[in-house]
Amino acid sequence: MVWNVRGLNSRARRNVVRELVAQENILLLSLQETKLDCCSENVFREICGVGFDFLSLPAMNTRGGILLAWRCNIWSVSNPILKQYSLTVKITMLASGESWWISSVYGP
Repeated sequence: MVWNVRGLNSRARRNVVRELVAQENILLLSLQETKLDCCSENVFREICGVGFDFLSLPAMNTRGGILLAWRCNIWSVSNPILKQYSLTVKITMLASGESWWISSVYGP
């Protein structure tokens, strides 16, 4: 799932994302415009729950921010490339060994 969340600084917004992730059984999640200066483990757990791992790119002032999360039992992530406005990783499906490169980008 890819979503421009327009900010995750409030607990209410994080709860909405977490409920959707659980309800739809999301396995791979890319959130843009998180507006989070940093994404701590606690904040991440509020957003995705357990069973996920993540990489994040912090927001700059009041803009941007990327959170990429994946189910650890389904996906393996490697080769992270973090740039000013993008996060790129190689993602591998554990069951088949198939890999793809994916990028999450936000504009300045």
